Amino acid sequence: MKLLALCLAVLCASVSAQPTLPNIPNLPSLNFSFPGLPSNNGSSGSNSGGGFDFNITLPAATYCSSLTTVKLLNYALQLEFMQAEFWKQARAVFGSAGNATLGSVSAACRNQSNVLSRLETIESQDNAHASALNKTINQMCSSLSGDADAQQECYAVKPCTFNFSFTANSTDYNGILNKGIQLEDLIVQAYLGLIPQVLDDTVSTQLLSISTVDARHSAYVRQIGGQSPFPNVLDSPQRRTAIKCSLRQYVSNANCCPGWQRLKC
Repeated sequence: MKLLALCLAVLCASVSAQPTLPNIPNLPSLNFSFPGLPSNNGSSGSNSGGGFDFNITLPAATYCSSLTTVKLLNYALQLEFMQAEFWKQARAVFGSAGNATLGSVSAACRNQSNVLSRLETIESQDNAHASALNKTINQMCSSLSGDADAQQECYAVKPCTFNFSFTANSTDYNGILNKGIQLEDLIVQAYLGLIPQVLDDTVSTQLLSISTVDARHSAYVRQIGGQSPFPNVLDSPQRRTAIKCSLRQYVSNANCCPGWQRLKC
């Protein structure tokens, strides 16, 4: 029993000697009590049962939770950047095509101006999604602005440089639409995998509202590409690594794209 008490006393001394994390506001303390054991000086501690206490200071739950949520939001933000840029480039190609040429993509593309207008709306909505996510991230990070470490870790990412391997004078309209279909389908799967990881109800609701709109984008692009707008009974969620590996082909330099470095595909 004395040996156990001595070991606990050494452990307590070691824990109390550890420095606390600096500059993190509202740090909680965990208090551990060992009733009935002698203190490290052989006498009874402050507990009525003759034990002793020690405290461990931990980072605030909100601090850790916020950084985790921001990381997930930045993932969604980069996906929205990618979608908006894809349709910006695709519209430039489709806009240079004649009605008959563009109409050969599928029967649904006969009205060129209508299709281009709707693709422009998709691009605009993806940009709006990105702006909303950016705002949410900045609001979350501002609540941690008093901490120097948080300021380095908590920020909204900037758009990566994307290369979709087609030029403004491309005539492979079917190929461009097929890439668009692949991209939109993967985004739907990405949100299905992402949302269950978000513990903040407000953020989760925001992501859900974005995901339903992105699913409609996917359905429309499938329709104009001559494919079923609802190919599956159920959509399958995909993990972040799987989504990033599938879309890495469109990132010009993954090492310069925050959150995409060190991918093991």
